[in-house]
Amino acid sequence: MRTAHGFVIPVLLAVFAERSQAQASAKDRGVTFGLAIGAASVSLEPPTRTTGTDIAIGWRVGYRMSPRAAVVLNGISSVYAWSGGGRPRKRGFEGLMPSVQYWLAPRLWVSAGAGLNLDAPAFYDIRSGNAGERDFHAGLGAVGIIGGELMRRGGTAIELQTRLHSGYMNLPDGRRRGTTASLLIGLSR
Repeated sequence: MRTAHGFVIPVLLAVFAERSQAQASAKDRGVTFGLAIGAASVSLEPPTRTTGTDIAIGWRVGYRMSPRAAVVLNGISSVYAWSGGGRPRKRGFEGLMPSVQYWLAPRLWVSAGAGLNLDAPAFYDIRSGNAGERDFHAGLGAVGIIGGELMRRGGTAIELQTRLHSGYMNLPDGRRRGTTASLLIGLSR
């Protein structure tokens, strides 16, 4: 996954910077939102009982203040397998990150923010009868995203994003640190 990011980022920068020169920018002001899905490589410390590559989900909603800047709330989630505390199950390394999004060119943007980091159960993998499966753990985290539009029709764009999310969570037995690298495709407006 790290090799893919090392290749994807420079290609995104070159392609979108060149193609965006001839494109009109999106609307100047107003609400902006997006939804993306892809793959994530999750690395947690201490690494016991966890494994790493699974689904990544991202959403954002915010306000575009100018043709180049927006304030957004990024919701991020990277799922991982956890085998502690009974049966193997899925959990999410997640966050709610107030962020600033800046367009380097009309079709290429970067976003960075910091906020609430969570280690939470995957909603589709909770079984009743075991209260431990519903435990949420919170901490602080940060996110950096580079995205570019592959295609735009009207006000809707198909985007390719690469995301780096890092943070920690306070668990009953200590602090867990984690980092995820994700590659996502999504829609934005």
